[in-house]
Amino acid sequence: MLLPHRMPRLREIKLERIKRKKIENQHRRKVEEFLMNFDLDTKEILRCKAENIRIKEELEQNGKVTFGAFLWQQHLSAEYKFFARILGYIDGKTAEVLGELNFESHFLDETGYSEAHEKKLEEFIELATRRKNIVNDYTEEIPGNSLTVINEAVKANPSSDRFAEVFKDNIDNNMQLPLQNQFVQAYNEGYLFARESMEAAEVFSRYNRNIELIKSKNKGKQKTYQI
Repeated sequence: MLLPHRMPRLREIKLERIKRKKIENQHRRKVEEFLMNFDLDTKEILRCKAENIRIKEELEQNGKVTFGAFLWQQHLSAEYKFFARILGYIDGKTAEVLGELNFESHFLDETGYSEAHEKKLEEFIELATRRKNIVNDYTEEIPGNSLTVINEAVKANPSSDRFAEVFKDNIDNNMQLPLQNQFVQAYNEGYLFARESMEAAEVFSRYNRNIELIKSKNKGKQKTYQI
């Protein structure tokens, strides 16, 4: 038989468990939403590629073709969001690791070594390597009519160093789709997610799965039609 004075404590434990489970579920939903965005962008990229193939084939066969005037912007929009999201994630993780590296540097031994510092250094190098590979993926995949200001932001490390130029370009070269703003928004989404999430393996796995699917359709990249 439970003593009366123990009942409030048991209720507190139960409520704490319910609260913790609710927070875990909310976090998991946020993770799934973030990962799903890679799939949605990939689906749109592949749709645009298929449409470009159709345009090319009809033009070669009939000498004329009709297509959506903003197809090129829709293609770039999906590409920008796909790559900006993963770059933001990596840059967010890198900023976090750099802070931890700086902290651990205060605890090096007389030879300038500590196991914790070495592990963080390895993590930093791994992130830098991943970023380099993703920039290469971007360069290989992105349509030839990509905005120069976005290309430069992708190559910058971190990309946010070029956001002043990106915002200026958005004002100077306003288009039907806010491509510059979409790039920044997706980047910020990835950056913020990185600072509050530990699911790095899931993020990189989802990116790798989708980029391989996109690369497999690169035959549709021969030409981007623009009005």
